[in-house]
Amino acid sequence: MADGFVRVFVAVVLGDTVRAALAEAIRLLRKTHPRVKWVAPENIHLTLAFLGEVPVERVEEIGSALEGVAAVSGAFSCAVKGVGWFGSPRSPRVVWAGIPEDPALMRLQADVAGALRQLGFTPEDRPFHPHLTMGRVKFSQDAIGLTEILREKRDTDFGAMPVERVLVMRSELRPQGPVYSVLREAVLPAVSRG
Repeated sequence: MADGFVRVFVAVVLGDTVRAALAEAIRLLRKTHPRVKWVAPENIHLTLAFLGEVPVERVEEIGSALEGVAAVSGAFSCAVKGVGWFGSPRSPRVVWAGIPEDPALMRLQADVAGALRQLGFTPEDRPFHPHLTMGRVKFSQDAIGLTEILREKRDTDFGAMPVERVLVMRSELRPQGPVYSVLREAVLPAVSRG
């Protein structure tokens, strides 16, 4: 980290039920392919926008923009279902749990990206495909056994993830893995069920 800068992303954290289900899946998958760096369950999150190195003094501004987005969004839940990978079946790069496209989630991500653009940030241009990274394959040659098991588990239901807060997170990269901390939090109001 350069002086005066923090590595920042905007995320939603998991509820306990989904986190426990993913931890169990990782425990079982850990036996399938030894060259995967599995994400610690407490670090699994849904990234809405990655900003990279940001001047410290802009964190408050980002948090305020997210509070504006949260104020006009209502809290909701979305399903976490299925596992898969990025890359080819023989050479996967990332193992993930899926989040079927949910209109409320897609709208929230678009609103977050729009608010960040208004501040002069340029979130990634590629389309948003919601997923939770479970592991990164360090040596992917001949990982066909891993992808076969992922195919077998592709319909695994991990439960519902409450989306009640949007967080500005700091990522500190360390040799033992990233350390995340919350810099700002924006709460989505509960939706009344009249």
